[in-house]
Amino acid sequence: MAVWQFDVQLFQVSLDVPLPSGTRGEAWRLLPARFGANVALVDGWIAFGDEAGNRVDLVELEHDECELHARFDARSSDLEDFVARVCELAIQLGCQFYCDELSETIAPVPAALKHALQRSVAWRYALDPGSFLSGL
Repeated sequence: MAVWQFDVQLFQVSLDVPLPSGTRGEAWRLLPARFGANVALVDGWIAFGDEAGNRVDLVELEHDECELHARFDARSSDLEDFVARVCELAIQLGCQFYCDELSETIAPVPAALKHALQRSVAWRYALDPGSFLSGL
């Protein structure tokens, strides 16, 4: 993961419980329409959106279960729109977000997700890359 990227995991019950088969099927229906074409990164790991930018990853697991992760490029000019679309996806799938970097659960509300993003390393880098790098 690059310094300008911010990741969250979508979950329903808990982080230890994969998303069920019904959610996987619904994700396959929703993801192409919301995020565009997909590319297989490796077998069973599919990225929807810009592989090097804003994207949603679907990781297929056994028993038709899955994991969903959203990756935000803090430098992106369409970040507001992507945040809104990811929140809409989470609401439709009955999910919340978990951010490992911040060790917190985030509601699927654009303002809450953007607030988390603004507290991330990715955001600090995007605001002033030179200053960020000189502080390392």
